Amino acid sequence: MSHILVIEDERFLLRDIMELLEFSDFEVLGATSGEQGLEMAEQHQPDLILCDIGLRGNMNGYQVLETLRSTLSISGIPFVFMSARADPDSRALGLEKGADDYLTKPFAASDLIDTVTRLLQKTS
Repeated sequence: MSHILVIEDERFLLRDIMELLEFSDFEVLGATSGEQGLEMAEQHQPDLILCDIGLRGNMNGYQVLETLRSTLSISGIPFVFMSARADPDSRALGLEKGADDYLTKPFAASDLIDTVTRLLQKTS
């Protein structure tokens, strides 16, 4: 069973995403801040990370990804940005910074599951 870490500061959205992934037979961990997410990534070594860009607190999603990619033990974990920023420039920036994919909120459940499945198959 694949393990997924979801980093999302909106608790209701975090809960919904986690439930959807659990219903699709994934093991899911949730974090409400970038710092907590990085700590959980190092501790649990998930197979994939879904991360909001606009996190409140000391770290935004770009900073989470930058730290992740510079930390040897977790640098290879596939990473997907989730953001309400739907413009092509935001998507391009996220991918340029090293994300493996970019989901625009609100996204369909099938888009989330398809993205997760595709990236997990690609790395297995």
